[in-house]
Amino acid sequence: MDNNFDPVREYFTKNGNKDEVFSGIGDYVRKVLAQHFPESDLTQPSSSEQHVRTAQPYQQTKPIFTLQEQIIELHGFVIVQIPLAEDLLNHLIMEANTTHLVLYGLPSGEQKKIKLPSCVRSDSAKAIYKEQLLEIRLPKIQDDHYHQIAVKRG
Repeated sequence: MDNNFDPVREYFTKNGNKDEVFSGIGDYVRKVLAQHFPESDLTQPSSSEQHVRTAQPYQQTKPIFTLQEQIIELHGFVIVQIPLAEDLLNHLIMEANTTHLVLYGLPSGEQKKIKLPSCVRSDSAKAIYKEQLLEIRLPKIQDDHYHQIAVKRG
């Protein structure tokens, strides 16, 4: 290999045209590869390239399951509506606290945690399934009374 060969000086300093610079880079790469590999090695695809060409595309065996819930906030309730096939209802377990609704037993094996827009009374929640729609009604906590807070001096 010629140790005096400087690709930067040779291609970038004398070529002002952008297209010529990029073609100069390609020429440089071909020149370096030709010095280290015989011409027949450059034209034949490697075994790994042949493998890539014949590889089959990845096919997912398990369909992705997602819930598209809709949250409706009314004056006294938070309503969560979830389109759901009836056969999935048998495996579904729901739990709620004041700020979240959690669904277990989904086909993906995961749980779905839904943040509620207001604090609710989870012990008074009701769920109805009708026409492929699961509707969970959660009454809001209605505490409009103000309570006096005493301050201790320390």
